[in-house]
Amino acid sequence: MSISQISANMFDADRTVKIRTFCSSDDNSRKTLPGSLQYIHLYSSKARAEFAAANSNVSDGFDHGFVYIESPGNAYVKWRNIAGEIQFCGSGAYALAWHMLKAETVTQVSLHTTHRTLIADSSGDSAAISTNPSIEEPNTASCYLSIPSFHPVEVTHFSTKAIIDGLEEAGHLYVDCTSGIYLLQLNDTETLADTTWLGSKIEQLSSLDIHGFCAFNWDSETSSGKLRYFVPWHGRDEDYVTGSIQQYLTSLVHDKYGAQTQHWQQMSSSSGSLLSEYRDSHIRLSGQCEQY
Repeated sequence: MSISQISANMFDADRTVKIRTFCSSDDNSRKTLPGSLQYIHLYSSKARAEFAAANSNVSDGFDHGFVYIESPGNAYVKWRNIAGEIQFCGSGAYALAWHMLKAETVTQVSLHTTHRTLIADSSGDSAAISTNPSIEEPNTASCYLSIPSFHPVEVTHFSTKAIIDGLEEAGHLYVDCTSGIYLLQLNDTETLADTTWLGSKIEQLSSLDIHGFCAFNWDSETSSGKLRYFVPWHGRDEDYVTGSIQQYLTSLVHDKYGAQTQHWQQMSSSSGSLLSEYRDSHIRLSGQCEQY
């Protein structure tokens, strides 16, 4: 189903907003990176939003947020995609926060999800964020979303490492055991572009209790990295531009290299970029959005 074929108001919503999230321009080619398209369905009550989230059948390839905005700074949200409910959608949370903050009636918003409350604000108190040339500011309002920080550890158990053929030559494997997120740091970006090779590693990892697989390459000289994120177990072979992986990735890179401010580009079919900042107990995300 094409975007143009989708109704302006879906799932009996009072209003549906479409937002390109973490879109930007590449510094070298000036090619526009489309980012992740997020659907925000707005309802007049929390009960209506929750009913729609529980009973709607998503059939396209996008993430959908079912939202009740209780006040200018307070919203309740649940997400779904084609596979069902999403516990936490980082790009969706950022899109909603940006949408609420761009009205400039408040400077901070709280997003209440099933599992946690997220805080976003419009105050850019980091010079590294506000002066970064590779990430343009959002169109009408700055938006900085705080998400939890978790610290993956390197996989050292031989039986687990042996599951991935050629792991020692390719890079280093890390895991957050609680969430089942695996991260593979690659030695070069060429391997990151090899979808066939990565697909074989995902197949091998599927024998483990895995939730998501992130492959990435980090350049310490430029404090920037490239990544791909795969979630075939949860409705999408490859995520477009994910914010949620930064809970683990930003912390991991900070722990290894001491990089507090990090610039990331996701190399998917709908590529995008964002800036993440490590702040001990949480990660702070920012990027560009456009209402579609």
